Amino acid sequence: MKIDKVVLRAIVSTLCAIAILCLCAFVLAAWVYPSTMMKISYAVGNDAGAMKYAYRAYESTDEVYYVAFATEVAISMDEPEDVEYYATKFVEDEERFSSYCAEIDQKHGYDVGTYERYVHGRLVVAKYDLGKKAEAKEYAFQSLKGGFAENNAVVALLFTALQNSDGETVESIITSLRSLSIVDQAESNYLASLLSAYDQL
Repeated sequence: MKIDKVVLRAIVSTLCAIAILCLCAFVLAAWVYPSTMMKISYAVGNDAGAMKYAYRAYESTDEVYYVAFATEVAISMDEPEDVEYYATKFVEDEERFSSYCAEIDQKHGYDVGTYERYVHGRLVVAKYDLGKKAEAKEYAFQSLKGGFAENNAVVALLFTALQNSDGETVESIITSLRSLSIVDQAESNYLASLLSAYDQL
């Protein structure tokens, strides 16, 4: 009987030691190889984990791909707080943000600026969903950079406000749109058609 207890204790001790070693290995891998953990997490459906490991990889390697990945995962999860956090970090890396967006446009055959406008649009919608309506509007108009390309962040914000029957925000956006002066003729026509469509609602 005593022998059985000794054997049992030895087995339990061994299993505990193995468990601790596995945990240590996992923690070490998470910190030393965040990009690998990102891929593993994403492969097994742990999107939240993949998103966090991606950002850790960005912090350790300074490669913009990882913060872009974190942003895309946050968008796919439809988590406004995460979208705002990671998308903000993404666009704040201005030079690499622009070059990465240009690469995506070229890779998929999009018009120039399409992916960049998509990210800006998702960011302002996240801000709106978090109740930061004034901040969302200010950011959206700043992202126009003097133009009014199709599917821009202001349009994304306007449609979101319309879907939420948020008359105050809609009127605020429309008022600001009416004061815009767009040089590019095609973009000016797009703005005019948008305002005309609104007036007919």
